Amino acid sequence: MTYQRRSSLYHLGAVPRQIWRHPNNRGRRLRRLVGSVFFQLRKRLGLAPATLPLVGDLRVIADTGAGGVSNLVYFGSYFEYDELRFCERYLRPGDHVVDGGANIGLVSLLLCRWVGDQGSVTAFEPAPTAARQMRGNLELNRVANVELIEAALGAHDGTTQLIADMDVSNQLVREAPGDHAVETVRVVRLEEVLEDRAYALVKLDLEGAELDALRGAEALLAADRLPVLLLEAYDHQLLRLGGSRVEVLELLEAHGYRFAEFDADSNRLTFAERPAGDDFLAIHSGSEPTVERRLADSG
Repeated sequence: MTYQRRSSLYHLGAVPRQIWRHPNNRGRRLRRLVGSVFFQLRKRLGLAPATLPLVGDLRVIADTGAGGVSNLVYFGSYFEYDELRFCERYLRPGDHVVDGGANIGLVSLLLCRWVGDQGSVTAFEPAPTAARQMRGNLELNRVANVELIEAALGAHDGTTQLIADMDVSNQLVREAPGDHAVETVRVVRLEEVLEDRAYALVKLDLEGAELDALRGAEALLAADRLPVLLLEAYDHQLLRLGGSRVEVLELLEAHGYRFAEFDADSNRLTFAERPAGDDFLAIHSGSEPTVERRLADSG
């Protein structure tokens, strides 16, 4: 979920177009546009955070400085339309899932609802401000089945530097730039911290650290304990940390994964030799029948 701080001129032009075109806004475009105006007014007036509905009885603290909140205001609960619809239709009560790059917890809250009280969400967020806001959202909703680990995911345990003033675009760096606030954060490997069980879904939205996170999970990938991955692979972000999109795809292929994109309106997966988009699913070949069956049953 990439977000950038934008000027008022940008919001006057591009944001209304995005709101109008977003598939989750069909039938409610004007309401979303009006809501975005009031949100921007609250932001500029510096009013205290209110709360916003997420889905069902779940609510989030509407901190006007959080880009994730902006996405919720502009696009609603399914702000990442195809990806979140896939999660909702694929997941079942009792599933265990991973949210890598949880930010303020919007996706974790949705996931914890879809896996139910018998399931669990293990979330990772290294940025102190975002992690604090996420804890506030978990407490607001009295959520008991989400574990938040305040760490980045990587190939080796240790520490690294994080640009911490870019909201949902906070990113790990090898050399700290002089024009951003930088924090030293903990790094953990998935294969070291996850429990000894299968995880139905792993979402990785790490602003370029996806390859390192996968390298720190190779034992899990080899053991087929991570049947479905939902991830980003933007080449320009991966290159910043010395990786590439090709390396991400080749690592997953070596462990028996195939690539797919999901169309929520038709409820269909489309497999391809290589994904066309930068956001895609990687499904282990042995798990494809289960995924297809779950999607069919959800319809």
